Amino acid sequence: GLVVLADRPYQLGDRVRIGDAYGEVDHIGLRSTKLTTPDDTRVTIPNSNILTDRIFNANSGVPDCQVVTDLVLPNDTDAAEAEAVGYEAALTSPYTYLAKPVVVLVSQRMGRLPYLEVRIKAYVFDHRYEARMMSDVTARAHSEFRARGWIRL
Repeated sequence: GLVVLADRPYQLGDRVRIGDAYGEVDHIGLRSTKLTTPDDTRVTIPNSNILTDRIFNANSGVPDCQVVTDLVLPNDTDAAEAEAVGYEAALTSPYTYLAKPVVVLVSQRMGRLPYLEVRIKAYVFDHRYEARMMSDVTARAHSEFRARGWIRL
């Protein structure tokens, strides 16, 4: 517990991943750290795990954090157009923190069949809206994908 308090790998309100747990730090004690996951589950992590597990901190004490939204399209989709749609979807989301960059990466992947992956990386103004932003960006992009005939329902 003293190592956690002295080293300060995270603080109250940070979004962290410790082992398999991901959520907002809402308690730091001498024996354990408590997180609340995005689906409102409370996870208690013994501080002894902090010494051996890797800790990923998404926002390091500031309210904004990066949100990555991955979308999949048919392999024959025009990559430049898909990138433009992803960029527009992120820029028009009310959750996007526009003071930070929006980056869209398009790559070909292979699963059972080849497909095009669109990875949209943008910052949410408050990490508590991470899931809402991901949902909003997905809905905006999918709406345009359907309008262009790239996907069907």
